[in-house]
Amino acid sequence: MSVLLEERRSPARNPGRGARPVCSSQPSLLRGIAQTAVISLCVLLIARTFFVETFYIPTGSMAPNLLGEHRVCTCPACGNRVAVGKHPSETDHGPTAGLYRKAFCPWCGNGSLRLVEAPLKRGDLILVNKLAYWGQSPRRWDLAVFYLWGEYIIKRILGLPGDEILIDGGDLYVNDVLSRKSWQEMEALRVLLFDQSLAGPNGWSFRWRDDASVWDGAPPVAHPVLRLDALTKEVNHIYRNSSPLDGKCSPLVDEQAYNGSLHPTWETVHDFLVETEVTIEEGSGVFSITLCDGADQVTAHLPVGKPGQLRITRRTASEDPTYGEDTLANREGIQLPRSFRLQWAFVDRRVLLRIDGREMLPPIDLPMPVRRVGVDRPLVLSARGVNAICRNLKLYRDVHYTQGGVNGVHGQPVRLGAGEYFVLGDNSGRSQDSRYWPNRGVVPENALIGRALWQTRAAP
Repeated sequence: MSVLLEERRSPARNPGRGARPVCSSQPSLLRGIAQTAVISLCVLLIARTFFVETFYIPTGSMAPNLLGEHRVCTCPACGNRVAVGKHPSETDHGPTAGLYRKAFCPWCGNGSLRLVEAPLKRGDLILVNKLAYWGQSPRRWDLAVFYLWGEYIIKRILGLPGDEILIDGGDLYVNDVLSRKSWQEMEALRVLLFDQSLAGPNGWSFRWRDDASVWDGAPPVAHPVLRLDALTKEVNHIYRNSSPLDGKCSPLVDEQAYNGSLHPTWETVHDFLVETEVTIEEGSGVFSITLCDGADQVTAHLPVGKPGQLRITRRTASEDPTYGEDTLANREGIQLPRSFRLQWAFVDRRVLLRIDGREMLPPIDLPMPVRRVGVDRPLVLSARGVNAICRNLKLYRDVHYTQGGVNGVHGQPVRLGAGEYFVLGDNSGRSQDSRYWPNRGVVPENALIGRALWQTRAAP
């Protein structure tokens, strides 16, 4: 069971016990210090009891946003840091040889990590606001702490009183309607898949294709820069989920390097977010960015170098060239700066675009398709009429809830009554949560302790 354990502290001593005045006729400096210390201690104890409390995370059910006990090593192949959760078979005497043999580097795929030699680090610390739900009801997607079965547990609230909850295709359905996230909710739950700045000595050329062919020689990919020299021709850079070890391109799944191996009930993922810093060096034309969810490709066409029309289009993910584009939205007279921060999301069948932190269009919600296939090429960057540079590109996937367990999965929804909640872990493939718990997995309102409001990486 994934539990949240309270940080242990030694009982505080009374600093005033046994104190004697130096001179009974004068106010004692020591007495004043002792009284101040006692008052401060009382205030802290009251605050800890009624207002806020610090906990640490021992397990990885909320990874990667919250890490439990883990080991961190440097990948010998690419030089990047890799964090892997403490193996469940590890004893107090430390890991044995071969215990982490299935662990891998998420950046280069290397499976020879020296985790046995790495020191064990404590789980993350969180500060819990115990007054958060006094006079205010919990909200969907809140990160909350409960007290159940004699243990503190941290999970994310997905189901509220009166909801009918169902998990399907990795997504949350409430009362038979897909629950869509806001920007803030997506950013709190996203999982990093690719970071252009973390390239190893061989760069990222194995992850990118130029149009339909592999780049010959040195591709226009540096560390951490991606070039699109499209002043005289259209250029398309296609991101591939490929391995440098064998070059094979495979669909993205809900794995995490933190877990040390691929969980047995893995599923393909379909919801993606990307952010990058774009600089237009010369020319004027169009910069485009495309995301695919296995059913549709959605593209933002941005006018750059001069004012123009911003368009959002959709095309089926089918390779049928006769299928045309649908225009989902457009805005005239848009003029972007020559350098800007771009954020583009296709999550929960919701299309969102931000430029320099500002939403350029209202959210565009698409209906659920009949079928979505696995995605091995989720991202395409395109340019026409300009020379452009993308720096610090990051690709994320959305949280993905698996079909593990018996409650709210496999087409069997859970109906919540008054004062009942349905909670899940972010690391769905490795989380014991409402999908598995008895009594339909519901959490009673009186088990709520508070909402997590601050977190930090714990020291080793």
